Amino acid sequence: MKSKNQIIMFNLILAVISVKYHVAAIRYPLFPSSPSPRHGFL
Repeated sequence: MKSKNQIIMFNLILAVISVKYHVAAIRYPLFPSSPSPRHGFL
C-alpha cells in the first residue's frame, strides 16, 4: 500500500513538473535557458 501511494505521488510530481516546463517553453520559446525571474519554472 505504502509503496503504491509513493508511486502515485511520484507520478503526480512528475506530471506537474512536466506541465510547468511545457508551459514555460511555450511561453518563452526564444529564451528556454533564461526564463523570466518573476515567472520561472516553479
